[in-house]
Amino acid sequence: MEITYQHANPHSGNESFLLRIREKHEARTPCILVDAGDGVDAGELLGDDEYLAAILLTHAHVDHYRSLDDAHRDRAPILTSPGTAAIVEDVFAEGKRHYGLSETEALLGHVEGIDGWRDVVAGTVRVHPVPAGHAPGACGFLVEVGDEDPFHALVTGDFTCRDAGGYPGFEPENYFDIDAVFLTAATNDDFEDELTETVGTLVQRASEGSTTLCTTSGLTGVHLATLLAGVERDTERAVRVILAGQVAKLYDRLGYDHDNVETVPTYSDPKTCLNAGAVTIAGPEVPVEGSSARLFRAIEEDPNATLVQVQGGNTDAKDSGDAKGTVFSTMFTNHPSEDVLDDVVDAISPIHVVVEHQHGRATERYKDKWDAYTWANGDATEQTLFRDGSIVAPPWVGEKTHSRVRGREQSRTVAASNDGLLEQLSLPEIGRRDQIDLAAEGVDVKRLRKRLRTGRPAPETTSQPTPNAEASGSSGGERRATVADGGLYETTGPAISEQKRARVTVDTGDVDQSEELFDTVSPQVALSAEADMTNDSAPESVDTAPEPTPKDDVNTYDEDGTDAGERLESVTGSNESTGSIEADERGEPKQTREETTEEPIDNDGASEQSVSGVRSSAAMESGADDATTVEIDPVVRSLAAEYADDCGTTIDAVVADAVEELLAAVLRGDNVHIEPDAPATTIDADSALEQVIEQSMADDADVSTFVRRALYKGLGIDPEARTISVAGFDTFVPLVDAIAENDDSAVTDPDQIVQVALEHHLTDQ
Repeated sequence: MEITYQHANPHSGNESFLLRIREKHEARTPCILVDAGDGVDAGELLGDDEYLAAILLTHAHVDHYRSLDDAHRDRAPILTSPGTAAIVEDVFAEGKRHYGLSETEALLGHVEGIDGWRDVVAGTVRVHPVPAGHAPGACGFLVEVGDEDPFHALVTGDFTCRDAGGYPGFEPENYFDIDAVFLTAATNDDFEDELTETVGTLVQRASEGSTTLCTTSGLTGVHLATLLAGVERDTERAVRVILAGQVAKLYDRLGYDHDNVETVPTYSDPKTCLNAGAVTIAGPEVPVEGSSARLFRAIEEDPNATLVQVQGGNTDAKDSGDAKGTVFSTMFTNHPSEDVLDDVVDAISPIHVVVEHQHGRATERYKDKWDAYTWANGDATEQTLFRDGSIVAPPWVGEKTHSRVRGREQSRTVAASNDGLLEQLSLPEIGRRDQIDLAAEGVDVKRLRKRLRTGRPAPETTSQPTPNAEASGSSGGERRATVADGGLYETTGPAISEQKRARVTVDTGDVDQSEELFDTVSPQVALSAEADMTNDSAPESVDTAPEPTPKDDVNTYDEDGTDAGERLESVTGSNESTGSIEADERGEPKQTREETTEEPIDNDGASEQSVSGVRSSAAMESGADDATTVEIDPVVRSLAAEYADDCGTTIDAVVADAVEELLAAVLRGDNVHIEPDAPATTIDADSALEQVIEQSMADDADVSTFVRRALYKGLGIDPEARTISVAGFDTFVPLVDAIAENDDSAVTDPDQIVQVALEHHLTDQ
């Protein structure tokens, strides 16, 4: 058997490609086309002895379906997610009207929404849709070729690890034993800032009583409507939303039903869709035709009206000279950051990475970037990935790359030694969540609350925004806004049921405080594959003037019934073995002691090692240059070091700030209570994954010990790196000692009090 790929439109969007599966005993070769963007022609791609077995449509943006009529042949099924299948009739109708898409009725007859495995070539090839974020209804695909020891190709499509309109984001830790990843490399490092600003502008203007018109593409309009529907839960600001025209049709087809959103698919009088204090959403992105043009004409003379143009491509936006009211223009290209691409490759550990949705010089930076065979050539040459049971490397790679890939292959997963148990792990469902989570969608909720509370007006935009060409996948040139979804080159269902899972309860000490690092865990840490704690983003940046965090923003802990104003709050710390690692002036650890043996943990998840009595300030040993050495949990230390690096400061400065904040909170009588016992984290796992863990434990005492060690290893944390030398800490030592010695204090270890201060500080930030 031979498996090859070929870019189908390398000089246009380069989001489409062809997979060929050749078998010597078969007279004709089945081919799978992924997406049909601009310039894809199956007649030019396929030979006389080849046929189209299926088209995989990742989502309904026009740059992924524009050539579907030219690409379709051989009565091939067009496989997509149920969400996209529900809207293609309306999407194709607009594509026919504005982009010359033909034979739409015939195409619709071949569209099939799938939510599980679907055979493409009986006994040889099957595909499974996977969540992809990016846009409502979008999906990627897992392609399996062969029966025994199959070849697995993972197609991300346009993706984000964020949710999109309630549809789950791409979760790389869910995929094991992947041979090739077809990775969409369109990126946007600024999307979360752009999204927060756009949502804030819409909510603020509507709250001020303005008749607010938001013009955007169809699926982006649906996405924004769901976010506005979720604003009330996080900000207590209810916003009435009216969807008009194509946006309304797509929203209804997708089966959304939010109380504050009403849809008007057709209308004769634009004023019926416009109200003071409401947000009306219609397409296209710039109000030059279609519904948005009709609605804009109805408000352009109103000085109290607001126009917010949410763009995904190079279109000439209206400016303040085109209306008497307020005019804004913002970008909306929902793609991951460059760092996320690295995290995805690192987590999946594929042998091949094929870069999609980039072309020309933009592909250069991906060559030899990862520990994988990276195909970033961006031309129409057919390339071989697999032949006769063996992986085929690119002809241009050197021995250094071969060595790196071989090393990664050896450490990818424990699959080979577990009798195929990983193949039994269930793939994530592609249904929609019941509730919109603004943070999971990429909205900075803290910043949004602050903006709405202060009423700070957003800056008016009078010039054309500069779109991210890499994120949009555009080949350049001016584009015309149209009613059809997506803009010319925008790359911009049922509820998920609870799966039956085995539950593994693990005492991880304070590991649960490190949620924001879990997106970096590689698949070698098998237990993290389905951890609910996975987070899609890095720790939030620090506001210039941080405000007090609302109670809903901090972790909630059980209270003992004592009034918060009458008690000194309890604090918690590490229950790990003690030791000493000095830190250099940059906060990096350097080993100064021998290894110690980790104490066993009982089956209830509680450590058998306890805090050994009351420690005086002498426990905070004085170091060189009058520095004080404190000992904390290695995970908290790692988070503090990463936070210090992000802020361009030192770890001892972070510690000092954290302790000062905690002392001030205690003196004010604030509620800063934390239970002194180490929390237990429950990780949901399929029964097959539980068996993998048990079989991989070797001589470890129990599951908790194994899991903690695996987490430390996967996160790249040295379990012995516990100490921090803090310069100028002498002022705080007596006060910290006083808290530890107080009869009402549940924690008597000064170092643990410092750790709690760091936990609060990092959580707030």
